[in-house]
Amino acid sequence: MPTKAIRPKHKGLSRVLSIIFSLTFSLFILGYLTNRTVLSEDFTKSVLNQSSNKTIVVQETRQLLNQMSQNTGLSETVTSALIDDTTITKVVNQTVANLYENKTDPIPTQLIQDAASDKVNDALSQTFGITSTSIVSEVTQNLKDYVDTNMQPIANQVGQRLSEIQTIVNLVMYVGAIISIILAIMILLLNHPLIRGWWYLGWGLSIAGALAGLASLFFKANSQVSFVSATYSQYFQEVVQSWLGAAADQFVQLSLVVLGLGIVLIIVFGILKSRHKSE
Repeated sequence: MPTKAIRPKHKGLSRVLSIIFSLTFSLFILGYLTNRTVLSEDFTKSVLNQSSNKTIVVQETRQLLNQMSQNTGLSETVTSALIDDTTITKVVNQTVANLYENKTDPIPTQLIQDAASDKVNDALSQTFGITSTSIVSEVTQNLKDYVDTNMQPIANQVGQRLSEIQTIVNLVMYVGAIISIILAIMILLLNHPLIRGWWYLGWGLSIAGALAGLASLFFKANSQVSFVSATYSQYFQEVVQSWLGAAADQFVQLSLVVLGLGIVLIIVFGILKSRHKSE
């Protein structure tokens, strides 16, 4: 004779905990993805070193060099010749590394000075058959003074902002992870058999994935205006937008994975839950 199905206990509480779990886990997802993209040195370098972005960076850096020539007393031709494309790429990559390491004065002026010194010495030797320490020193010092006065302060502000964002993101990510783990354990303990607990967690994961995905789409749609102007990237807007777009794409992809996992748990444990009720 079939026994009467027992009404599940803590049904309302489990639902509330699942909703809270979805919120805290979505915060963990967003924090984790931010660390893997926007706050990742490797990710940023990979975007900057894409051929299209590298071309833009070199072109825009040369425009900055032309502006520099007006303040150093050197002609644009001379200033542009002092630093080749390879050196520009090295300077950009080293600057990115220094920014993520939160170093003061992240732009590597010594690298710029060394490259300029070699170019000046080569030019003097080939043109006049001489070398001149005083000329080399004056040119490289003018370059350093311009970078230190006009570019390092902006780079320092960007580095400080990255550090502040990283602190906040890490706090959100770890708090979200810890609370999510606690809530998951509570949901499983409140529901016997565990089939029902995993079903609730499936709902929590699917909602978390959906929330994170919507937040990612909103970020992608609105990042081109706010972040570009806020980080003094007017010279590299296309590159910055490419960087943020690549980050947002990864946000959406992982959010869909979490959403899909949640749906799978709902279906699988929903079927098992129905079978258990009918027994």
